[in-house]
Amino acid sequence: MRQTCNENSLFYDAWAKTYDEDINSTIYVDELHFQKFWGNLENKKVLEIGCGSGRNTQKLVKSNHHITAIDISQKMLEKAKLKTIKNDINFICGDFINLEIEDNDFDFAIISLVLEHIEDLNLFFTKVFSNLKSEASLFISEIHPQRMQNGSGARFIDKEKNIEIRAKSFAHKEEDFETAAKAAGFQIVQKSVFYGTSKLANIHIDWSKYNCMPMILVYEFIKP
Repeated sequence: MRQTCNENSLFYDAWAKTYDEDINSTIYVDELHFQKFWGNLENKKVLEIGCGSGRNTQKLVKSNHHITAIDISQKMLEKAKLKTIKNDINFICGDFINLEIEDNDFDFAIISLVLEHIEDLNLFFTKVFSNLKSEASLFISEIHPQRMQNGSGARFIDKEKNIEIRAKSFAHKEEDFETAAKAAGFQIVQKSVFYGTSKLANIHIDWSKYNCMPMILVYEFIKP
């Protein structure tokens, strides 16, 4: 687990240089849909796991949330801090599973496109469960397992070396997420699959291959 975290911290440190400028189909679809699940909430105490360069952190700020944002990449956190410089956010650099977070009264948690990097789902869901108050929600957006089974996953092109660099990822199944969440004590509130459409080709011609393909899987779990 620690070795995987170290590999991916280096991966995202490297990607941070171009992350916000790179065109990525999964991130594009996530941007279209994920916020709909938690965007109506305001002035809550929020745990954001894997905040990256702050694309969702910025949205949370606009709703006056009190945010603890965690990421394994210091370079990504530096970008997130620049985007939210006027706000009081508790940024933490580290591996969420191995961090000691004293707070156990978050109103909700979000995690976007990160679970592919977590090998031990049971440990992850148990840790999140312990950080949430009763009746709190956990919102998850994840690359669809079918795509992961077909070899997808986080990767980018190093333009200086002209090579593709891939993160360490794990091809989980839907039942893996749901079984681990249930074992930790969560209940499923809603589950949605979002598909690629013909409109994706208007963004990037190569994205036409995603038409009718399941792109992301979104969950809302609740801690009873």
